[in-house]
Amino acid sequence: MPLMVQPPGCPVISNPFQVASCKCDNNTFGQYCERSKDPCDEQCFPNVKCIPGQGCDPCPPNLTGDGRHCTGLEDSEHCQNKSCPVNYCYNQGHCYISQTLDCQPTCTCPPAFTDNRCFLAGNNFAPTIDPEFPLRTIQLILSEEENATEAEVNASVAYRLENLDVRAFLRNSRVQKISPPAASSSLQQWLVISEFQYRPRGPVIHFLNTQLLDAVVEAFLLQAPQGRWKKSEEPRNDVVFHPISRRDVLSLKASNVSTLQTHLKCNGYKGYKLVYSPQGGFTCVSPCSEGYCEHGGQCQHLPDGPRCSCMSFSIYTPWGEHCEHLSMKLGAFFGILFGALGALLLLGAMVFVVHRFWYTKTRFSYPLDSES
Repeated sequence: MPLMVQPPGCPVISNPFQVASCKCDNNTFGQYCERSKDPCDEQCFPNVKCIPGQGCDPCPPNLTGDGRHCTGLEDSEHCQNKSCPVNYCYNQGHCYISQTLDCQPTCTCPPAFTDNRCFLAGNNFAPTIDPEFPLRTIQLILSEEENATEAEVNASVAYRLENLDVRAFLRNSRVQKISPPAASSSLQQWLVISEFQYRPRGPVIHFLNTQLLDAVVEAFLLQAPQGRWKKSEEPRNDVVFHPISRRDVLSLKASNVSTLQTHLKCNGYKGYKLVYSPQGGFTCVSPCSEGYCEHGGQCQHLPDGPRCSCMSFSIYTPWGEHCEHLSMKLGAFFGILFGALGALLLLGAMVFVVHRFWYTKTRFSYPLDSES
């Protein structure tokens, strides 16, 4: 009988007519809480870096917290009598008392916002994932001669797939022996169905759709390192498999970029759109970062969408929804008009003087031989 992996955190259902109901914690999602969240999907505290797969670095000096939310130290006497005003930060911003700004309230804003009160948006941020986000599924045909059990094969395959260049392995949903050893041979063949988790950020989507199969083949060309498994209640994960080729790896389910996009949302202010790149993945991008305003207009992303503040320059005043139109300033127009008229008058005066001078010179000039 094939090994079916039970998702952790859910009750075991013996009645086939019952449906498991799982309550996920903050780090997992999905129908059975089988999918893990990327700890870097949420913004860290300002100037705190996030380590992929681990989370936020510690809070800055004189602050305490988990790296995502940092507040002043409780034993600090400098700001102990200060507190944040009610609803000081908008859009789920987190308020804390800054000891470096004379105990003034300060907001830690979600990544979309650019101001210090979490009201003006414009920054890029990671999209929200639909609970039914598709999985990448492959099938492996493996051979070994160690008379391994289903649990040992499952653990050994999972160990190799968890350590691919891009960490996206979720679980082996099926492990089944398909060829029992013959009397004269100890060779066993296994069918393994493995699932990988698409993530919107980083190169995960590009890797799973274009490089996964070759990476899996390469992972099973290398022999399992010795001495990494110690006897315990857990099944061993160092089963040595025969090398495989691309014929032994079959793609069962893959989702292209367009399909994955339908399961992602840019929650928050209107006007954000999903942008995809192979190395960066999906990002919610504000039109403000893509030249929404022309002619030097300043873009502000408000709750109902981006807005442009048009700024005058030189002799022109931009106007329009995107500051796309140009009008000449009234003062500049009359300045140019009167300047042109003045230039014409000056030119006319010069022409008149030259003409008058030439006429006078011609009238009173005589030839030298006129006296004879």
